[in-house]
Amino acid sequence: MYDQANRDIHCLRLSLTESCNLRCCYCRPQEPAALPPQELTDAELLHLVQLFAACGIDTLRLTGGEPLLRAGVPQLTTRLKAVPGIRKVTLTTNGTLLSAQLPALKEAGLDGINLSLNSLSYTRNKRISRLTPQQHAAVKQAFEDAMFCGIPLKLNYMALRGYNEQDYRWLVRRYVRFFPVRLRFLELMPVGCARELQELGIPNSEILQQLRQDYPRLYSLPPAQSAAFGDGPAVYYTNPGWAGSVGFISPVHGKEPFCTRCNRVPAALSGQRGRRRAGRNAARRRIGCAAAGSHPGGCPQQAPAASLPPVGLP
Repeated sequence: MYDQANRDIHCLRLSLTESCNLRCCYCRPQEPAALPPQELTDAELLHLVQLFAACGIDTLRLTGGEPLLRAGVPQLTTRLKAVPGIRKVTLTTNGTLLSAQLPALKEAGLDGINLSLNSLSYTRNKRISRLTPQQHAAVKQAFEDAMFCGIPLKLNYMALRGYNEQDYRWLVRRYVRFFPVRLRFLELMPVGCARELQELGIPNSEILQQLRQDYPRLYSLPPAQSAAFGDGPAVYYTNPGWAGSVGFISPVHGKEPFCTRCNRVPAALSGQRGRRRAGRNAARRRIGCAAAGSHPGGCPQQAPAASLPPVGLP
């Protein structure tokens, strides 16, 4: 499926719920907001995926909110994996509810886990994610369980000055060196709640420079090898003798145009919230438009780079 800028879109970010049990300072206000009363049913989500698969989508990333707050995610994963054309289903989670569901998710055929992990220190993690001691313990347990469950694991790390700017060095020393995990650094994007934290965001170039000082033999992986970890925007590096790698997702300070390489469409269809979101009735209308407007036999005319539109439902 191609968009108006001739980008090959084959990944669907599928929001299972807008609810979340954490209030990360860069994502959500401290006080919970009112949530829409309706979410798409499993049958409607499956119908959505079938239509997008017919357009060329072959990869699903289950997101939220916190997707595991939705009941029956392992069973839904099994059904999504059975949709013709879908070759890969991954999950992005904060980890608070992951450990108990890991066996069922593995049995369902889940292909990957993206775990948000900004610090293993409760004091620092509490400042960022506003979690309880019990939730922090659950995240740490989920991290350990996920490392050894056999499902490929990526850690998403948001470095904030004055919060956790040095924790990643310990994660590299303790885990990336010895275990096949992908520690990925996400630059803070100044949107929503993150606007107030804009000055705290640490450019990935600064983190890479520090890692090069710690590990002078650090080198970038060839594109083909990076693609094996997932064909998203991360640029991966490793060091001789490491079992894992570090990745950089740099939408703000990256040297190369970020949006030109986008290959995914977000589908957060549970409520009236933002340009890319729609209510259930509007969602059903737009699903039909998306299927009817695909270009399986060719591409629309290339759009000028300066006017690249955001990928998403119209």
